[in-house]
Amino acid sequence: MKLGCVVLVALLFSIQASADNDDAAAAGDMPVKAVRASVRTAVLQQQMMSENVTVYGQVTPSLRRVTVLSEPRAGQIAEMRVLVGQRVHKGQVLLTFANAPETDQAWRQAFIAANSAQSERSRMAQLLAQHLATAGQLAAADKTFADAKAQLEAQQQLGAGRHLSPLKAPCDGWVSTVNVAAGTRVTAGTQLLELSPDAATHITFAAEVADSQRIQVGMPVKIVSLVGADRSVPGRVERIAVAVTASTQQVGIGVTMPAGVFMSGERVKGILTLQRQLSWVVPRLAVLTDDEGAYLYQVKNGHAVRIAVRTGIENAENIAVDGPFLPGAPVVIAGNYELTPGMAVRVQAPVYSGAL
Repeated sequence: MKLGCVVLVALLFSIQASADNDDAAAAGDMPVKAVRASVRTAVLQQQMMSENVTVYGQVTPSLRRVTVLSEPRAGQIAEMRVLVGQRVHKGQVLLTFANAPETDQAWRQAFIAANSAQSERSRMAQLLAQHLATAGQLAAADKTFADAKAQLEAQQQLGAGRHLSPLKAPCDGWVSTVNVAAGTRVTAGTQLLELSPDAATHITFAAEVADSQRIQVGMPVKIVSLVGADRSVPGRVERIAVAVTASTQQVGIGVTMPAGVFMSGERVKGILTLQRQLSWVVPRLAVLTDDEGAYLYQVKNGHAVRIAVRTGIENAENIAVDGPFLPGAPVVIAGNYELTPGMAVRVQAPVYSGAL
């Protein structure tokens, strides 16, 4: 009786081994492991993948459209009425300028000289009428008066005729730079303010050298605030520097954008799409690497099949792959670190078939 039980048990083990071998043959005649691994899978599918590069920068006025305001004479800032970042309108008073003492003195001298020359010219004309002067003397008086008058007019055009004079905005825009404050003494021609028109908003981004070589002028850019992600605006690459910044070892990328979204000096990031293509896509966790390169596992007839792949565009969640895939076979996305080719697997959860 005991001998019959032993024979029966041996026969059952033989039948089970034969069934396992049949499964292995269906999977591609690969050796079967004794342990059945628990995995999760996803459906291999195609979708558009975008290769993006993110750059960071600061909003600045476009140098080509900035209006620099200065005074052609020496003096002092008597009153300051605007601040950096303030929007102004054409004709609005930005500051009050006071002439330097020497400027007022030069105007007074020119005024006196012009009046004196005019009087002398009138006296010489009367003498000529009385035959007490010559026409040459009158001509000389005329020239002296004309020269003195020109000097006075030049002083008046410089604003020297008024001790206090307002500096007004020549256009609508916003104050991008203020170089002086109330009480500041300045020499002739000193740059006082810079105005940027509303339409001149500009950003300079810093890109890695390798990325800059793939960026092209005219490429669209999505610009997003680093303060509030809900504020974004489309822009366009306007220029690409041809030299690396010594301090950062990065390349400057100039981008223009519509006005009214960001303030001058605000930090932003730009997202550029370098390329888009239709690809086979899997979650990043599905792809493993070893000495032979990148690979993933698919499940066929309950067993793991190793597939060598070439990787392409990737993002935070997915990666594009190419290889000799098994049609219709799901891809292992969890538990793949424990697998070896031919290992029996048990799908832990339903196959994930949503958008990757």
